[in-house]
Amino acid sequence: MTFVLGITICYSQYESHELLLPPINSANPIAASALETPKGILINHFDNQIVFFDYENEEFEIIYEDESSSILQCLDMNSEVLLFASVEDSNKNRILINQLDLSSGNVQSIDSIQITSEFLYYNVNIKKIGDELHILLFYSPDVQSSIEIVYFSILSNQLTHKAINILPYRYSDMAQLEFYVTDDHILLFTTDITALLDRNLMPLDDMDLNETQQRYGRFLSNGIISSTEDDQIFKTLYFSLGSLDKLYNYDLSVENDSIILKNGAEITTFPQIEPFGSIRAAPNHFKNDSIELYGFSNGHLGVFNSTFVYAITNNELQLIYEQEGTFFLRFLFEKEDNIYIVGSEAMPYYLIFNSPKIIKLTPLISSVDVIEKQQIQVYPNPSQDHINVISSHLIESINIFDVHGRRVFFENNINQYDVYLLTNLYTGSYTLEVISDKGLYTKEKIIIH
Repeated sequence: MTFVLGITICYSQYESHELLLPPINSANPIAASALETPKGILINHFDNQIVFFDYENEEFEIIYEDESSSILQCLDMNSEVLLFASVEDSNKNRILINQLDLSSGNVQSIDSIQITSEFLYYNVNIKKIGDELHILLFYSPDVQSSIEIVYFSILSNQLTHKAINILPYRYSDMAQLEFYVTDDHILLFTTDITALLDRNLMPLDDMDLNETQQRYGRFLSNGIISSTEDDQIFKTLYFSLGSLDKLYNYDLSVENDSIILKNGAEITTFPQIEPFGSIRAAPNHFKNDSIELYGFSNGHLGVFNSTFVYAITNNELQLIYEQEGTFFLRFLFEKEDNIYIVGSEAMPYYLIFNSPKIIKLTPLISSVDVIEKQQIQVYPNPSQDHINVISSHLIESINIFDVHGRRVFFENNINQYDVYLLTNLYTGSYTLEVISDKGLYTKEKIIIH
């Protein structure tokens, strides 16, 4: 028999505070990068500075500055050593991989990547799998030229792989970038492109890249992707298809150099967001053990009409922040219940972002918030085909999720203290979620054999 004590605290609203970074002069807002560390956030905006925001004292400090180069991305931080990529102003055909010792301030270039044209517009994303960093970067000398895509990986401060390829797309087709890496593949998602590439950036799946939009949809056009990875097969994707008002769950896997995509089911509808059609958006997703966040800035050509941040708690979507104006949301972080939104203000009608800032959201507990305990008993556990659930509160609904986060069992309108469930589940581990009539929820791991 399993005994569980469940506690839930619901924050009905958040108080916002704006924390302004030093002014910059950057015409490349998409390039703004932020890297979270245990003590704070490292930020740069495609200029010559790396700024550190300290969680504890909420102050900004310039930890690195180089007038002769532009910093592309903070890549990784290990103890007091920071890896970052940059481009020299005198030679914009070469990406430098640098190592900064924060204690001494010494910088050394550990490797470089030669590219074919000068940087102007670019985007970059990073994945860390084990101890190895995987970096995918695309750039263009102007918004109309073909895109050059660069992939490289770093292990123990050494480049372990690098590849370059030119794709026949404009910069605007790849204004958003997401990717996943297996032993042999790179699964690429951009605003209008979905492609399966090998580690040398050559297309696989017997596909013409121009056909991928018709075959797999515009996964990142005004949408979001997050994934759960299991043995390097991507089991679940969440994204909004064609607009930002709905969230879908799709099953996807990579098998024998092919993408296998199954039809998706609608997960939830975002309130207060109208479908945007062809208008570009800036989505972001953040998830840890305590919270899941979705953020959007919508608009076009530097005119961003509104910014929204949603939190998913108790399997419900809650709008926790909304702002009208020209703010461009880039990153979301959470630390000790506080939410940090990293972004910039735009000059209307121009893609000039010269006022970087952090918006801090602090939760407020009001009189309508509930702090209560729910006691449940779950037995037998492990089980073969059934379980009993006994609760100290009336049970309103029960969900069971598999290891990939997919709901495999659901029953609502129960209104009982004692429930007998025939699960009919396959052998494996699952998460049982019990929701009471007062909105209290408790989760417990169960095993079916």
